Amino acid sequence: MAAKAATITVWRLFPEQTAWDPFDGEGARLYGGRWNPRGVPMVYAASTQALAVLEILVHLQGLSAQRAYLAYPLTFPEPLSRCLDVDALPEDWSSDEPSECLKAIGKEWAQSHASVALAVPSAIIPHEYNYLINPTHPEFKSVKQGDPVPLSLDPRLLN
Repeated sequence: MAAKAATITVWRLFPEQTAWDPFDGEGARLYGGRWNPRGVPMVYAASTQALAVLEILVHLQGLSAQRAYLAYPLTFPEPLSRCLDVDALPEDWSSDEPSECLKAIGKEWAQSHASVALAVPSAIIPHEYNYLINPTHPEFKSVKQGDPVPLSLDPRLLN
């Protein structure tokens, strides 16, 4: 019997009350992000729920941060993921304003279809990883979406 391939589980937080599909990459396509320019769809996820919460908090303020969220586990075979070489990043890669270099790296990766997922360092905690997931990759169907877990942010985090 062949050994089963290792899997990776990552977490995607999304507002509970929204009309958007959390897995189509449309928000990133419309607005861009640290790792993608506008026009390139991408799904951002984190290696843990805790990191996913920090990524939400650093970008949202006030009432937006007080919304109820759903934490979606996404699981995919480890061979469908690559890890970005951190040593190849520019010195200012984690600055508040993402550089065009990072957007170009993400765009090139997404358009190359080199992997379904790319592990990239978190700008908040550089030794932890976020995952870029390419919804246009032919193997995107291999990403399994688990049942969402309700997640309310503790009000103490917002002070």
